[in-house]
Amino acid sequence: MDRARGAGGPPRDPDRRLVRRDDRPSGLDRNLRADRTAERDHHHPSHHSLDRRAALALSVRALARSPLSILVSAVWGYAEATRFWLVPDIVLGWIALNRSRFAALSLVAATMGAIVGGVRMHRRAAIEYGRLTQIPGISDAMLADARDKFAARGWAAVVRAPLDGIPYKVFATESALAGRPLDELVAWTPIARAWRFYLTYVVAGMIGRALGPFVGRSEGGSLAAWAGFWLVVYLRYFARLNSRYSRADTTR
Repeated sequence: MDRARGAGGPPRDPDRRLVRRDDRPSGLDRNLRADRTAERDHHHPSHHSLDRRAALALSVRALARSPLSILVSAVWGYAEATRFWLVPDIVLGWIALNRSRFAALSLVAATMGAIVGGVRMHRRAAIEYGRLTQIPGISDAMLADARDKFAARGWAAVVRAPLDGIPYKVFATESALAGRPLDELVAWTPIARAWRFYLTYVVAGMIGRALGPFVGRSEGGSLAAWAGFWLVVYLRYFARLNSRYSRADTTR
């Protein structure tokens, strides 16, 4: 008789008692399960890299919405007018994409930076001209093309330089070698630079308003998309330059 059931009660099935005892996890079982869970978590991909990318995107967005964006735009405009090869449109577009209230001032700052950079290239034309081909995308064939265009069109060639794919720094140097005074370069530079900066500002601002929920919700995604867009732009740009000036070299 099973005393646990009391006198007169039906005997308990020994197998059921065994099953119930086996179903209860012992202390050792719990430890083993905890170890397996820890091992599984240990081999799971870390989220630290994702956190760093998200932090970077947030920092770049915070920069776009802060007054510091004006200084960054001015420095970038100067750098691209002298030795740097990435256009200020990258940072100006990002600022406008994030609907920063400093976007218009950043555009002005980039233009002013370009003027200062152009003055430097004009004054140091004899030195800088020979160094231009060290900059990605600039070749001897491009310098010859810019010389012919400036001789034929004058400052109109500088204004349409973005359409021809010739950097402003090339014309700033060429204008000095062609004997054009510095004050003419200073007067024409805002026209030559600001129209493309303004176009970038307007288009990026329209995209920012249209895709506002996505831009605001996915910081990393919007930054990656913007970087990917400019990567494609530059790949196409360099391919275009190579096609155009490689043919020019073969015909000379």
